[in-house]
Amino acid sequence: MKLSLIALLLSAALLASAAEPPIAALNFHALSARWAKRPAAEVEADAARGDAVAQFYLSQLLLTGRGVPRDDARGLILLRQSATQGNAEAMAELGRRQLFGEGLPENFDEALRLARAAASRSNGAGLHLLGQLQASGIGMAADAAAAFKLYEQAAAAGSPVAMRTIGRIHLEGRFGFKPDAAEANRCYHRAAEAGLPAAMNAYGYSLFTGRGVPKDTKAGLNWILRAAANGEVGALRMLGEQGQLDAATQLAAWRDAARAGNADALFRLARLLATGELEPKDSTETPHRLLQAAAEGEHIEAALMLGDRYRWGYGGPRDLVAASRWFLHGASFVGGLGDTSAKLSISGGSKDPALPGGLNNWFDEGNWKARRSTPDDALLAEVMDHYLRAAEARDAAAMRVLAGFYQRGQHVPKDPVEASAWLLLARQHSPAAAAEADAALRSLSPEHQQQARARVRQLIKRTL
Repeated sequence: MKLSLIALLLSAALLASAAEPPIAALNFHALSARWAKRPAAEVEADAARGDAVAQFYLSQLLLTGRGVPRDDARGLILLRQSATQGNAEAMAELGRRQLFGEGLPENFDEALRLARAAASRSNGAGLHLLGQLQASGIGMAADAAAAFKLYEQAAAAGSPVAMRTIGRIHLEGRFGFKPDAAEANRCYHRAAEAGLPAAMNAYGYSLFTGRGVPKDTKAGLNWILRAAANGEVGALRMLGEQGQLDAATQLAAWRDAARAGNADALFRLARLLATGELEPKDSTETPHRLLQAAAEGEHIEAALMLGDRYRWGYGGPRDLVAASRWFLHGASFVGGLGDTSAKLSISGGSKDPALPGGLNNWFDEGNWKARRSTPDDALLAEVMDHYLRAAEARDAAAMRVLAGFYQRGQHVPKDPVEASAWLLLARQHSPAAAAEADAALRSLSPEHQQQARARVRQLIKRTL
């Protein structure tokens, strides 16, 4: 009888262990669900004793300000400590940050090393990061099919981010797939069940609107509420529009998200301050500062609003050069507003280069280097940085146009090596660029050909 009971207990334990992965293998969302009610003091104590899982978990709280005061410096220290001890989730997160230069210097080689190390442990986040690198050709040949297989492996390993990535691929019809909202929602649902707030919101939106699933507004709102409770800004916005949040709760949530750097939250706070609907909390909470932070986070409407404020002198001195810069910044983004509102702001303007709309004329007159001699003209030289964004969005045609600028020295100093690098990258996304790329390379010396190929790796990072 005793042996039968022991066997039964062992069987139950084995079943439990099969269903529940070891805690060291849990991603942050799964770990949060497990440790939701755990006192912060206990996590702090475990991290101080060198527990790699506690170090990783605490690092994510500190880096996002979730439940604790945000502290990027300490969060990164703990993340490195956890990764050094072999925690695969920490390795993958550290690699992701090094790839995107998020709080750390960009380092493609280290990002690839960490991605491979985490993926070799069958870690979902590591496999997903390796898929991103494979998709963009960092450290290996660009290969969409191989990248998709890595995303599938990552999803099978429990990565909710990979599940959402696959969902977006199906929704947008990328990687050779036809748009398929139904399949996208199956992926979003899996990721939502796994605890990813962005997926909760995406699946909730689909249910609420009937996008690829039978419409169910009640179930959709429930998912959106769960996403909002986890700080998902898109969910907070929709709940506010549906009258599901009172004004005070919504404002507190927007401020929390803005402190964490969310561009949409920064824009919304700026708009409330600019219209006088909100009193600033302190001297740092100004429309200009918030709009600039949002625009730098690629928020199109923020760039347009900031341009208008400079154009007409709202909230400060009138500065037409700054206005033009922000209109161009918004126009360079990919998307509906980037293709219409912002471009109209600069396309129909005066031919006078001092006015918005006339800025493009400055590029065709005089010497580029000479124009950098005065402070205002130095600002104009920076505008070219914003033209890069269309190419950064994997638009091969934009890459080819940009290559032409460097070939001719139009808008920028002449640089045939940079031109060739952009054409080589364009060839990865469009066969139409192959002949141009080959011709450009043939015009270079062997040494410069090698330099152009080396530069492609740096350009690829911009297209992730």
